[in-house]
Amino acid sequence: MTENFQRYSQYYDLLYAEKNYQKEVNYVENHIRQYSPGVSSILELGSGTGNHAKHFAAAGYSVTGIERSREMADFSKAKKIQGFTPVLGD
Repeated sequence: MTENFQRYSQYYDLLYAEKNYQKEVNYVENHIRQYSPGVSSILELGSGTGNHAKHFAAAGYSVTGIERSREMADFSKAKKIQGFTPVLGD
């Protein structure tokens, strides 16, 4: 099972290249502004390769991402997304 997930993580960004991450981030951000307008930091659980975090960070949030897959966390670290801190954990 671990080997399959390691392979999957190598192709994750390719498989989801057409996914509209910005639209999803806009949806969440609208709720943040509505219910907690002073929020400046986000804890993202299951942060994967950092694709959502990239958009949240670009919107000015400080993002800490928790990811249980070492491979996914390593891919997100390699992107060097300013304002995003990926953490290996569960």
